[in-house]
Amino acid sequence: MSLTRFRYFEKVARYGSIREASERLHVATSAISRQIAQLEEEFSVSLFERQTRGMKLTAAGEVLFEHARAILSHRDQARSGIDDLLGLRRGHVKVWSIEGMIKDFISPTLALFHQKYPAVTADVVVASSDEVLAALLEDDADIGITFDPPRNSRITVAAQFPAPLLAVMSPGHVAATHQLLTLPDLTRWPIALPDSSFGIRHVVDAAARASDVEFRPSVVSNSIEALRGFARAGSGTTILTQASVEEDVERGMLTTIPISEFLTRAPAVKICRSKDRELSNAGLELAALLKQQAARYQRS
Repeated sequence: MSLTRFRYFEKVARYGSIREASERLHVATSAISRQIAQLEEEFSVSLFERQTRGMKLTAAGEVLFEHARAILSHRDQARSGIDDLLGLRRGHVKVWSIEGMIKDFISPTLALFHQKYPAVTADVVVASSDEVLAALLEDDADIGITFDPPRNSRITVAAQFPAPLLAVMSPGHVAATHQLLTLPDLTRWPIALPDSSFGIRHVVDAAARASDVEFRPSVVSNSIEALRGFARAGSGTTILTQASVEEDVERGMLTTIPISEFLTRAPAVKICRSKDRELSNAGLELAALLKQQAARYQRS
């Protein structure tokens, strides 16, 4: 039986949609549908209930889903084992990260990694904090960089560094004249916030509840760039980490002001891995370099 069928089936089962699986796999929907049909013919069962809102696994599909995940995981482990026999002459690492850590944290670390190990390839996926954790738990990622994630017994934190949340606005905004702002202060102006899949939003909402503050954001987005753009245009403020806006601040397009509620307890960016997944030599080397980079942030 082709592993391709299991791979296509597993993606459709995970996302509940052939269209979504097609986008993730970069494969035509017709090819995925054909492989699913062949699996159903081979096992003589229906694996999905076709619903108006997508595909739902049948009882038989649930059984096959668990086995498909195990088979694909064993395949990845075998590949990593063979790569390890060859040292770091080849290999592959899958990294999922929040958007704000790509430019100044992930990119320079990967550049150094590829200088040392040019034959090792890497996938880098930009995602929300919730999606990064899900990728680690579902074996889609070797390493995850996320913002202040909740504790999870299946996740190990390899390193972390503080990432205080700051009020962000254009230099010409009226709020830019302040030395320090509070969450109640920020309700005076239009504000853009990340959506609820972002760790930043979880932290902001928790602090707002503790301060009895209610935000009514003018813009909610899953794009850091959209939030920066809102602030750059002078439309209002947003709340982000320094790393997320460093370039715009250096260019004089944005300015940042501390928020008093986040001075005593700064949230953290964390480098995570799944306890259930044994990293290859390539993964261990990249994780070590990321840990070194995090140590520099810790000292700064």
